[in-house]
Amino acid sequence: VFNSSGEFLREFGGMKTKEGSRGRFCGLSIDSSGLLLAARAEKSRSYIQVFNKDDGSVHSVIDSHGEKLRRPTGVAISRNSHGFVFVVDIGTECVRKYRYK
Repeated sequence: VFNSSGEFLREFGGMKTKEGSRGRFCGLSIDSSGLLLAARAEKSRSYIQVFNKDDGSVHSVIDSHGEKLRRPTGVAISRNSHGFVFVVDIGTECVRKYRYK
């Protein structure tokens, strides 16, 4: 996280194991209430993490239990108040829609 002057403040969202970092973030969007949604791809699974922008805590995780995300590459949030996130998945060549609020 950087301030308006471009100074580094803090980081969050890292997941560590005894082998080191797992996976990588591959899409990011922030909504008007301060929730940051990030697509994360790991070797065995892909999912969306929802973070609180202010303190970096994990608010929730969106895991597609039926049709799994394979290679998420982009995240966009609906402009209305319904709490939908759209995820581009190039592994299945589709755009998926999830509710996160």
